Amino acid sequence: MVLTAAFLAASSSFAVAIETAPRISDREIVERLTRLEEGQKAILREMDKRFEAMDKRFEDMDKRFEAMDKRFEDMNKHLGDMVRVFMAIVGAFAAIVVSTIGFALWDRRTMIRPFEDKVKTIEATIAQNGDKTDSILEFIREVDTKGKEVNAQTSEAVNRTAKTVDQTAKTVNSILDALSGLGKTDEKVAAMLRKFNLP
Repeated sequence: MVLTAAFLAASSSFAVAIETAPRISDREIVERLTRLEEGQKAILREMDKRFEAMDKRFEDMDKRFEAMDKRFEDMNKHLGDMVRVFMAIVGAFAAIVVSTIGFALWDRRTMIRPFEDKVKTIEATIAQNGDKTDSILEFIREVDTKGKEVNAQTSEAVNRTAKTVDQTAKTVNSILDALSGLGKTDEKVAAMLRKFNLP
């Protein structure tokens, strides 16, 4: 019984704590639902506008990336053209050096051949005419003097060729230094230099 009394006392205090809500009419419910739907539609319209703005920004970014890609392609083409021009210049210098050295060697051989022919003639003459050695010795001295002149001219030609090679090497080194300096600031140039095993 004591328990029943305690239970009744506790349940009555719970009943007092619950308030009854005022009644809402169907019309008020419909009005509130209508306002809620309009608010949701406004939110959806705002979200659509923001998504459209985001899409436009993404399209603008795509255009910028396409423009950057085009610039990189132009730079690659320009760099490829520069490398081809550089290789043509190096090839031209190499051809000049090789042709100069070849000409110097050819010139020396063509100048020596007549002297060799004369020496052979002299040897044959000495073999036939043993008593005319004085005139032959004088001729040999003359040939020796001419040979020294030919050697001096050949040395001069070789020195000129060496100077040309030095100038060519300096020019090529200057071009390589310029491209190397450009490669420090531009990764594409550095990649092209590495591709051709250049410093």
